Amino acid sequence: MRSVLRLGNLLAIGCLVSLVSSRSIRADDLPIPTIVEGSVLPPDAAMALYVRPAELASSKSAAPIVEAFDAVLEPLKLGLSVADIEEFKIVFIIDQQAGLEGVILVVRARAAHDWKPMFDAQGKWKEEEFQGRKVFRRVSRQAYWLPDERTAVFTESRNATMLARSMGSPDPQDKAAWFEAWSEAARRPLAGLIDMRVLSGGNPGRDEDPLAVLATDAKYAVASGYFTIGGFQLEGSITTDSPQAAARVAPATSQVLVDFVEEMFEAVPLEDDDKAGLAAQLNEFLGKSRIKTDGKLVKAEGRFTTKMIQVICDAAKKVAKRM
Repeated sequence: MRSVLRLGNLLAIGCLVSLVSSRSIRADDLPIPTIVEGSVLPPDAAMALYVRPAELASSKSAAPIVEAFDAVLEPLKLGLSVADIEEFKIVFIIDQQAGLEGVILVVRARAAHDWKPMFDAQGKWKEEEFQGRKVFRRVSRQAYWLPDERTAVFTESRNATMLARSMGSPDPQDKAAWFEAWSEAARRPLAGLIDMRVLSGGNPGRDEDPLAVLATDAKYAVASGYFTIGGFQLEGSITTDSPQAAARVAPATSQVLVDFVEEMFEAVPLEDDDKAGLAAQLNEFLGKSRIKTDGKLVKAEGRFTTKMIQVICDAAKKVAKRM
C-alpha cells in the first residue's frame, strides 16, 4: 500500500504571486499543507505507504509490474491503469490500546477522472455536506470526497475523525521524530513508514520474540524503492536509541523478514510448481539482501532482479484471477 495535490500547490503559488506586489512574503503567510497533499503525513501516522505509480511505470524494467497491477486494478473498476495514477497514499492511524483508529487513502490521477463508477461498485453512498464540502457516506464509518477532478480521498474510522482530518491541516509533521528520514525517502517513487511501537499493541511481549525486540528497541522505520538498470532497489533504515539497541534490532529484523516472506508465501493460492518457482526467487532475494548497523541505525538493502520481478508478477496475475 508518495506527495499530494500538485493542483493545491499551483493554486497556492498563484495566490502568493498576487500578494508579492503589495507586500513581502513572510513564513507565516505560507499555506499549511493538508494530508491530501503530496507525501504529507500527520505526525501520529503509525504506518504509511506513498507511491508515484506513473513515475514507476515510466521505467522499462517496470513493464511486468505494471501489467500485474493493472490486472489487480481491473476488478476494482477504477478506470485507470498504473500509468494513469500520479500519486497513491494510504495512512494508518493506530491506537496502541484500541487498535486501528482509522485510514486515509488518497488517489490522484494524472488527468481529470470520473471516480463515481469505482465507488458505486462498492455499494450505495449517501450524499451530504460536511465542513462545507460535499461528501459521500456508506455506512457510518466510510466516506469519500473529491478535492478536485483529479483526486479522490477515502476515509474509514470509528467516527468522523478521519474525514475531518483529511480535510484539515495536520499538526506540522516536523514534530514527528521520523520527519527528516521520511522526507528523504519520499523523494523516491515508493516510500513506506512504520512506527515500531504499533507492533506491540502496547504489550512488548517476550524478549526472544523478534517482533518484541523491534517493538522495544526500535523507534521507527522508513524504506524507499526505485528502479535501476535490470532491477528494483529497496533501501531502508530503522532508528533506535543506541548502538546497543541497534545491535539487537539487526538480527531481529532479519528474522522478521524471513518469517514475513514465509507466511506470505504459504498464504498465496498457487499450484505447487508455481510456488516452487516463486520460493526460489524470494529465497534468492533474501539471501542477497544486506542488513547492517551504523551507530543507532540499522540499514537494510535488497534488489529484485528482472527475473525475480517477472516470476513474482506472473504469480500475482494468477492470484488476481482467482480473487
